[in-house]
Amino acid sequence: MSTVYLSTTRLFTVRKQIQSNEIVYNQKIEYKKVLDFIKKSRCLLDVIQKNSTGLTIKVCEAVVYSKKLISTNYNIKKENFYDSNRILIVDKNSSYDFKKFIGKEYIPYTDDDKKIFTASRLYKQINDFLHK
Repeated sequence: MSTVYLSTTRLFTVRKQIQSNEIVYNQKIEYKKVLDFIKKSRCLLDVIQKNSTGLTIKVCEAVVYSKKLISTNYNIKKENFYDSNRILIVDKNSSYDFKKFIGKEYIPYTDDDKKIFTASRLYKQINDFLHK
């Protein structure tokens, strides 16, 4: 079975925690290596922090690298790029057939879907915010 790596951007004392010899938590991983893992993956996991509503970098990575996404963020359903064949929204009170979801036909993201994550779009959003 493959090892699953989970990383966080929060500052903390780094210590290796291994559970079931398969999942390694709190291990520093260079972002280039994270992108290598993403490129080799079929599906990404996006777990948002309590009370968060915005899109995370994991959502951006899923769209830009054309990957399926499993997320705890219900607000993704409001986005133009949302499609239940490529994004599964989950919560702790329900059960899901992840194997079935991953096996569903993949519908690629369009160029329009990807445009919301471009540098020029980010620049425009920041500029618009600063000049309100």
